Amino acid sequence: MTIQDLGSLGEFIASIGVVVSLIYLALQTKENTRAIRAQTRSALTDQVLSIQSQTFNSEAFRNAIRKYNDGSELDELEKDILNREALLFFKHMENAQFQFENGLYDTSEYEAQRAVWVHRFSTYRPWRDAWEFYKPMLSPRLINEVQPIVDAAKGRDVPGDV
Repeated sequence: MTIQDLGSLGEFIASIGVVVSLIYLALQTKENTRAIRAQTRSALTDQVLSIQSQTFNSEAFRNAIRKYNDGSELDELEKDILNREALLFFKHMENAQFQFENGLYDTSEYEAQRAVWVHRFSTYRPWRDAWEFYKPMLSPRLINEVQPIVDAAKGRDVPGDV
């Protein structure tokens, strides 16, 4: 075997090593993507649970919801409480949309989230009111996606099942 043959054998072995390394890297990337998706789902769930826990454990919030559902007039503090609850959820919506657009949120789960948005904007006037107030603070992409939902829901003043 000549030196040229040994060099060719070395190149062949090195090219096999490169191919094996690329396959390994592809598998690791796929596993990493799964892990990121799982972390994203967990973070979104934690976010919603945190919002709900803080909100629903508040006596002031429960009183505001009770008054809203009864059709009673809300004072300024109660309106502010409902607006802030809406803003927290709008920020969650913005996060969910961002994660979805970046491939980190399943389509079926995102569509289920959107169905909740449609329901809330359709049945819960304080969300529509808060949307108009907080819209300048939200991403243009979320505004483009949600504004048609809000427009379709305008004129509905029936208290929702909050």
